[in-house]
Formats: sequence, C-alpha cells, structure tokens
Amino acid sequence: MQELTKNEIEQVNGGAVPVIAAGLALASHIGVGGSATTVLGHVMSGAGLALATWSFAEYMME
Repeated sequence: MQELTKNEIEQVNGGAVPVIAAGLALASHIGVGGSATTVLGHVMSGAGLALATWSFAEYMME
C-alpha cells in the first residue's frame, strides 16, 4: 500500500454518499410535513435538505 499524492487526494470525490444524503434529506423533509411538526423542526429539515442538495450539485459538477 502506498500513500496518496496531493493531486490524488484532491481528485477523490464523495462516491455515492452525496446521492444517498440528498435522498434521505428529501424523504425526511417530506415525512415531517404533517401538522404535528413544529416550525423549528420543519425549518431544520428544510435547511438539511438545502445543504444536501447543494452538496449533491457540487458532486455532480465535478
């Protein structure tokens, strides 16, 4: 086993993790849309969905 060079480390991407995270965030946001959800819970879920979507977009742009 050899150590990765700086160039190789910079070329490594997230693999399937951004795709899975975006899917889980979307499913979670849809699931918390009920009337029992607090405003803060809905806002936090929306923020998580936005962050996951941003990460997924960055992943796709690479």
